[in-house]
Amino acid sequence: MSAPSNVSLHPILASANYRYDLGKRVKPIHHNISAGHLSYCAEQEPQYLPPGWSAHVQPEGQQYFACDATLHVVTEANLHSPEIQQRIEHWIQEVHARIAEQKISLPESAELFLQLGEHPDSCSYYLVDHATRVIFWLEPTTTSALYLMPSVSLAHLRFALEEQYWTHLEFFPSHRIARLSLRLPELTSVFFHGQVDTMTSNVSTFPYNAADCEKILGVLRAMKDDKAVIDGYNVCTLARLWVMVIHVQHETHRGEAVARLSRDQQILESSTAARRRWLYAPLRLLLFKVPAYYEDRLDDVYTDSIVYLHQWRAFMGECREEWKQYGSWALTLLLFNALLLVAPGTSTPVAAASMFICNVAIVSAAGLFVKHQRLSTTLLASELAEYLKTERHEVAGFQSYAVQLSLPKALFLWATLISSTQALFWLQSATNGYVPAALVVSVTAFWALCQMCTLVQSGVTSLKSICSRRRAEQDGLISLV
Repeated sequence: MSAPSNVSLHPILASANYRYDLGKRVKPIHHNISAGHLSYCAEQEPQYLPPGWSAHVQPEGQQYFACDATLHVVTEANLHSPEIQQRIEHWIQEVHARIAEQKISLPESAELFLQLGEHPDSCSYYLVDHATRVIFWLEPTTTSALYLMPSVSLAHLRFALEEQYWTHLEFFPSHRIARLSLRLPELTSVFFHGQVDTMTSNVSTFPYNAADCEKILGVLRAMKDDKAVIDGYNVCTLARLWVMVIHVQHETHRGEAVARLSRDQQILESSTAARRRWLYAPLRLLLFKVPAYYEDRLDDVYTDSIVYLHQWRAFMGECREEWKQYGSWALTLLLFNALLLVAPGTSTPVAAASMFICNVAIVSAAGLFVKHQRLSTTLLASELAEYLKTERHEVAGFQSYAVQLSLPKALFLWATLISSTQALFWLQSATNGYVPAALVVSVTAFWALCQMCTLVQSGVTSLKSICSRRRAEQDGLISLV
């Protein structure tokens, strides 16, 4: 790869715009309001922009500037400042010099974005092509250098570049509206299909559930009305929806030889099965195999490092209800054991052990409830994916996290089991120990009988399988003869 002539002009992505992380602060002050201000009184002299430039406001409120010249330019730099004007003009000339040096012929639909750096000799840029709906640069680069998602082919890479194009359109929607192709009918069809897909399948790859699709389709129908005027607000809305749709199409490898057809389908080579830790198997048995359920659910909602918000929120809703239920049950059982201490014949160690486990169950339920308060409501999909990435071990997967989530339920079951042994101590106190001993012997014998029946059933099944296999082999030999 050849190095660019001026490394201070470097390529970036549209999503790398630091518009949400400016770090600047302002201090509002009180002003004197003159008589007739903004009415009959003469207005102040306006701030003038360089020739060809115009000011626009993005629907979220960010001001930006656009230049409708031979090379269309947009920037969020404050062009009301003469110093900023000179810097922007310098970098525009630098881009023109590169184009001439490399003998590039840009299409009329191309547009340049400039983002001034903190230092005067630093500037970031990218170009978009409104005709082909992609983002591009003037020098060779790599997806890793740009922190762009990896792809399996050039056709697959196009989705990533188109996603950046729609991000650019979302950030700068209020100019050049008449020359944009927003593909509103196609977007409507995409959401129609997504709505039906989520209604008829539990593993749909569409990022919105049926209820959200219905709301979005209502917005799209209003935009398709003949009387509707497409303005910057509409452009920003459609671009944001396209960003999500194209992003999912890249994640599902749309159009590739190996495409993700269902949400729980693993298609990446890095998707290897988690290896069991030596401590996990006995711990899972001690916790009544409750962690196995949570591990399966976590693997289901985080397949190939992809998470869907509506699936995660549904899972978190179930978990929070379960933690609340078993936490309250553990509190009730703790109070019940405390009352048992005054009853004659009650075993104090058994009651104390049950109360201790109940207390741990309550604390774990409260801790999990507080920890996942924000995780169940306000996190974005990207933030949630990053969180699950930290919780998932590279080798063991979600085993440790699953154990954490299962503690309230499993500990309550242990506390209940321990509390139930109080009946033996009451019987021992009433019958001098004969009945409890007989119960223990009976339970042990019943367990042994069940194990023996299981072994016999397994042996019979294996014998039937062997006989069936030999009979099939014999039939095969007879047919050959």
